[in-house]
Amino acid sequence: MKVSDLMTGRNEGMAMALKIVKSGGIEALEKEIRYRNITGISLNLTRKEIKKASFTANLRATEVAITISLLTLMDEFCFSKFQANKFKDSFDRKVEDVLNNDSSLEEYLTRIRNELNIELVVKD
Repeated sequence: MKVSDLMTGRNEGMAMALKIVKSGGIEALEKEIRYRNITGISLNLTRKEIKKASFTANLRATEVAITISLLTLMDEFCFSKFQANKFKDSFDRKVEDVLNNDSSLEEYLTRIRNELNIELVVKD
């Protein structure tokens, strides 16, 4: 790596730190540092910008999950249109419950572990 690349990275890091402090104070910068150390994320984005960008990815993952689930239920378990729609409505409600913090993903994982003896791990 060239010295100019290192200097560019440092300058961008300083500009990012200044932006965070201006918008949220020194506490926001401390939170940002802790967040990056935990996640290993090293981007030219603030935590707020990362969350906004990850919303689209999370939405896409949810859409893929419901699509594959519905196809599996139709193909492997002969779900009717009525059953598939009922499943989708229930799926959507559970996603909303997690997003609104009415239910936690940990509660769901515990129930699946206890009732189905299936161990699932979901990483943040």
